[in-house]
Amino acid sequence: MFAKVIVDIVHSGIDKLFEYRVPDAMVLDVGFRVKVPFGKGNALREGYVLDLSENCAYDTENIKDIAAVLADFPALTAGQIKLAGMIRRYYHTTLACALRLMFPAEMRGGRVGDKFAREVVYSLSDDTYDAFVESLKTRGGKIKAPKQLEVLGVMREHKRLNTSALERIVPQSASARDALCGKGALSINTIETMRNTRRTAEIEENFVLTHDQESAIATIVSARGKYLLHGVTGSGKTEVYIR
Repeated sequence: MFAKVIVDIVHSGIDKLFEYRVPDAMVLDVGFRVKVPFGKGNALREGYVLDLSENCAYDTENIKDIAAVLADFPALTAGQIKLAGMIRRYYHTTLACALRLMFPAEMRGGRVGDKFAREVVYSLSDDTYDAFVESLKTRGGKIKAPKQLEVLGVMREHKRLNTSALERIVPQSASARDALCGKGALSINTIETMRNTRRTAEIEENFVLTHDQESAIATIVSARGKYLLHGVTGSGKTEVYIR
């Protein structure tokens, strides 16, 4: 598989797609942000995958491999890529410059790191649970580690919880949790969590246009030409533009 990548460098001389080989074990799609070797020195630069193909237009022996995928989800949608192309043509800019407008600037250059959380995992089987509970008791049958038993019961029910969720259910449980990890009843993994960088605005379905808005829309759509839409702030120009 080969990927067509726009390198994140704003320069008219390299405002074109470059082809890279996708390593066999790599999973990516259109819109993904990647690191690619670029130039004679093969310096790693950020780029955006804009197309994927099984065919390559160049000698495959000279094609470089994509070095890394920066996130396991696309930063750009098909609509945003299309919009960036329109911006590039209309404003005579580069595609890299237009694509930068499509997501928060902090995502570029590693300025927003991956967000990680610690996940607690229940490790006992049904066959070993009873024996482990007995190990938390004295010879007389008294519970010698009640907090550990409480944590164990919660984890047996949920199987997986991040550390903050477990702390909310069983306050001050860190010591008991770590003790259970040391005994093999639980384990802790570090997992990557998604950052929510997109917000969806609510759409007002039954928006009623004013007479002036309806008149402006009717004029614009009924005849071909260029128009200047004039009105004070709050008069509804944006709605006319959308329609």
